[in-house]
Amino acid sequence: MEALHKTAISHQCGIHFAKGATVIDDETRNSTLSKLAELADDDGHLSLDDIAEVKYSICEEQGQGVEITFFGEAEMSLLYTFLGGAVRGYVEYSDVERFLYSKFPMMIGE
Repeated sequence: MEALHKTAISHQCGIHFAKGATVIDDETRNSTLSKLAELADDDGHLSLDDIAEVKYSICEEQGQGVEITFFGEAEMSLLYTFLGGAVRGYVEYSDVERFLYSKFPMMIGE
């Protein structure tokens, strides 16, 4: 993840990275996960809209002049699709958590 952030693909409003950072920030990642956990339903499911809501809230928290970029939009869609959301209509919070800690999600192999 850090290597990707150092390339031209880096973006603001990161779910792993503090504003302007080039290494994964535990506080940012934990804040992201906390927000997602609050939005998950009773079965631990998240929609693409839930992920987008958290992403946009990160942009707001980072202050004036911070806007989501094409790459930030793509990040949400890629995360959702990779974790099976496009097929199932939801992603598991636990899979998002594993993914953000660079572990394979449980849905791999389903």
